[in-house]
Amino acid sequence: MTAEQVEFYDKLVEKNYPLLYRYAQYWLHDPSAAEVLAFDTLHEAFFQIDTVFSHENPEGWLFQTLKNKIKHHLRTAARNSRRRVSMEEPDAMEATAAAQAGDETHLTLLAIQELLPPEEYEFLLAVCRDRESYETLAERYGATVWACRKRMERIRRRLREEFPERREIF
Repeated sequence: MTAEQVEFYDKLVEKNYPLLYRYAQYWLHDPSAAEVLAFDTLHEAFFQIDTVFSHENPEGWLFQTLKNKIKHHLRTAARNSRRRVSMEEPDAMEATAAAQAGDETHLTLLAIQELLPPEEYEFLLAVCRDRESYETLAERYGATVWACRKRMERIRRRLREEFPERREIF
């Protein structure tokens, strides 16, 4: 990075950070997420300083990058909200007490644990409880992202068949 690029970047940050933050805040309604995405956009600009420096509209490049990051953030949030399932690990005492009290959540979790093979149950916990991405799971299991998605799809289908009354959760 040349001295000219450093000076260019500093001016770009000074001028555009407040605007990027306000734009992200407008769309996200979350100050911490807006701050993270604004800084992430400037971080991206830093690593692609050659592209930004030679771009005919550097501010436009920043805002387009921020728009893409906001869209990705909103897509991820929407996807995660559809996947929210209570997958807390029950311990034996809690499960017995819950079964006696008729607690549906613990009974369902125990039924899921009995229904699925251990490796599928662990996979389900990784996706639902730990919120791990398919990319992370693909690396861990030595599979493709597509294979991990299909595996989760098969697990969900099996759970919907087994628990038709709780179909909307799965």
